[in-house]
Amino acid sequence: MPTPPRPSKPHTQSGFGLTEVLVGLMIGMFTMLAVMNVMASFEGQKRTTSGTADAQTNGSIALYTLQRNIQAAGFDLPTYNAIFRPLNCTPEPLIAQGAINIGIYPVFITDGGAGGASDTITVLGSYNSALVPGEDIGQATSGVPTRITGIAGSDVSLTNNYACRVGDIVLTMQSSQISPTPACTLKTVTALIGTTQVTLDDTTGISVGDGLSCMRGWTQRAYSVVNNTLLENATPIASDIVSLQAQYGISAVAADNQIANWVDATGAWAAPSVDDRKRIKAIRLAVIARSNLLERDPVSQACSSLNTPAPTGVCAWVGTATDPAPNLALDNNAAWTRYRYRVFETIMPLRNIITNMNTI
Repeated sequence: MPTPPRPSKPHTQSGFGLTEVLVGLMIGMFTMLAVMNVMASFEGQKRTTSGTADAQTNGSIALYTLQRNIQAAGFDLPTYNAIFRPLNCTPEPLIAQGAINIGIYPVFITDGGAGGASDTITVLGSYNSALVPGEDIGQATSGVPTRITGIAGSDVSLTNNYACRVGDIVLTMQSSQISPTPACTLKTVTALIGTTQVTLDDTTGISVGDGLSCMRGWTQRAYSVVNNTLLENATPIASDIVSLQAQYGISAVAADNQIANWVDATGAWAAPSVDDRKRIKAIRLAVIARSNLLERDPVSQACSSLNTPAPTGVCAWVGTATDPAPNLALDNNAAWTRYRYRVFETIMPLRNIITNMNTI
């Protein structure tokens, strides 16, 4: 007799229970937190790197612009000889150029103040002296003094006027054989007459026998930091530049080109005498660029010392007891320590001054 079939067991459902779901959610949350933490860390590093790179770029642009123009300071200033010595002019002659009066001394520093605020560097030279179309090649050379042989009203007779063109600023100099501190004037050429005459806007203070030298494109450029931007006169050059610090490199005597000391433009060097100005042979410069990223925690600190070896913090350069480094005042922003800084430093010889002083 066949065995009757057993009744089958009911099928039970299988899957994730509440415990497994909660464990899975917890693992997913931890994974998500880890991923977000990695992403946040990476994004922070990227922003720091990008900000530092921007500061590096801005600082390099600022330093290149300053170095190029400061080294060329005094270009087209008449070269010294036994008779005409323009850097001996006393007092320094001035001429109106726009809203300011400019002189002839190639470079000077205006100190930012005792608190270490940014300095201003002013350079003078010919920055637009290229040969113009149709101009004779012989007329391309300026800065060479020639003698005044006659004066008739506004017309001045010269040995030759090849170095002049209309619109040039001209420097007239009394002979140094007559006076070691010659009287000088700055005038403007309004016309050329033949090859031996120029017409000037004014002949006051000029005498027959004086030297005359045309200085093409003679102009003044002032470099300063305003609202974290480096300006050339009023034109922005580079952003995120927070300070500009400079010192004079001076020799013991004018005829010596070896730097004896580095001095701030303060005290006697705020407005140096004619003799002291001829001792200035170089400019030492520090450009401080700042990253535009505000960090969460402090990342910078003030320079630990201005006159001892191996200083730490945001420093211009290593100073000594006799020649301390300039103070960098960055605390005009209460959160300054939460920014990263790059300091660019260089020494620029004043080539045109050095060349002239070699002929004393």
